[in-house]
Amino acid sequence: MLTLVLSIDTVRGFCDKGNMQNPRMKNIIPNIEDLMERVQKKRDGEIIFVCDNHQEDDPEFKRFPKHCIAGTEEVEVVPQLRRFLMAPNNNYVPKTKFNALLGNRLKESLARIKPDRIIIVGVCTDICILYTVAALRELEYEVIVPKDCVETFDAPDHNAEDVNNAMLKHMADILGVEIVPTQAGIGI
Repeated sequence: MLTLVLSIDTVRGFCDKGNMQNPRMKNIIPNIEDLMERVQKKRDGEIIFVCDNHQEDDPEFKRFPKHCIAGTEEVEVVPQLRRFLMAPNNNYVPKTKFNALLGNRLKESLARIKPDRIIIVGVCTDICILYTVAALRELEYEVIVPKDCVETFDAPDHNAEDVNNAMLKHMADILGVEIVPTQAGIGI
């Protein structure tokens, strides 16, 4: 069974740099690292990082503060996960949309890899994770989301824990995604 770990926005711009840094993300990084280590050791899986890479005038900045500008430190994969990058970054896919399958080479990579299942990790559960999961399910991919490997942000009227729980329930009930309590519960 070929497993693909799709790591969404596990970059410095959502962890420790810039306008969208999210201190909650630091809590999931060790879990993601453990999952990636297990996939790498088993040698029947692949890892792809899909990461925000915006231009200065990106239309997204009408809704969100400027973040993850191409060429800045913010688009770098967090240090703990960099060892899973393959030279010359052929498993790093820049993105500019919430749906990670739009406007880049990810669809072609999926067609080449032909994964039996896709494990989604990263941020934000209610934005890029949700839209990417929905697109993958529409393409009939089996999708697994470990609760301890996804996160969103706290803000006024946006309680991260409540939002995470609601989005994970939505993914399970509406999209048919397998939600597992921890990454350790995935048979790898």
